[in-house]
Amino acid sequence: MPMPDGFSIHRVAVAGRSSMCVVLLVDDLARSNVQHSVPLIYENGRLTPLVGTIIVPWLVAGAASLANDLSRHCTLLGWGGQTLHLTPTAAEEGALSRADGPVSVMRTLRQIEGALYAVGMNRQVYQGDHSGSWVSIDDGVSTTNFSEPSGFEAIDGLSASDIVCVGVSGECYRRQKDVWIQLETGTNVHLHSVCALPGGRFLAGGRKGVLVLIDENGAELIETPFEEPIWDLFRHRDLVFGRSGDTVFTIAKHREIVSYVDVTPYGEVRTIGSSDHGLFVFTDRELFEYHNGELSPLDYSVHPRVQAAELVELADQIGLTD
Repeated sequence: MPMPDGFSIHRVAVAGRSSMCVVLLVDDLARSNVQHSVPLIYENGRLTPLVGTIIVPWLVAGAASLANDLSRHCTLLGWGGQTLHLTPTAAEEGALSRADGPVSVMRTLRQIEGALYAVGMNRQVYQGDHSGSWVSIDDGVSTTNFSEPSGFEAIDGLSASDIVCVGVSGECYRRQKDVWIQLETGTNVHLHSVCALPGGRFLAGGRKGVLVLIDENGAELIETPFEEPIWDLFRHRDLVFGRSGDTVFTIAKHREIVSYVDVTPYGEVRTIGSSDHGLFVFTDRELFEYHNGELSPLDYSVHPRVQAAELVELADQIGLTD
């Protein structure tokens, strides 16, 4: 079932097959470059606005869940460091901050072993918890030199004591027990995604379909049939689930692409996701479950408050369109 007319899917946080946070954009506002996001909770086949918050005045860069029940804990991160933390009773707004200078442009948000991690330009890294509080953990790796391009596009890890970040010009840094070290990637293209693997290895994807297997001993470039950037990588059981442009794929044994499907007939892929319950693909208009190279649409109904024309009017009333 497609989204209501006038909306497009932007980001999704997956807790399970029947529990997600779906962030929409109002097409008319997006075409006018109005910064906004419309977060909805998908629970048991119904899309519902947040209590007291139907539209926020910033663009979501990342979304992540800390629990299988999204009504307990889910967080949205804005490009400018804004945060929206969902709890059982409220949607609490906040913001990242740091003592040594401004927050840079944020790129993504990821849940790792019960904590949230936000990364962005200038190699900034923040850790968040269930209370919605944040602390910077990038001592020794962040830079205040805004004239030279540097920064992180993605983060992952198997535990809070061992995480890895990748980003601009192929840079990669690993944090073990609070110490950052730089790892060789064998490429200078921008890396947009990373997935932690057992045994202290990491799989990173980037521009031109580059896929690289990284460990402390070096890096190995993996051949792929893709020419577009690899934007997302998630580990699911013994597989890695990824996206290159409008193609989604699975990788076995960290190097063998075992299935992939062109999603173009279904729409423009915006993001993918995984949980213990399965793999998911999100186009600009629909939600799908992915299994063995096949896409199955998820059925849902939408709360009557979610009307594009009414949200355009609301955005004008609260000054978003000024």
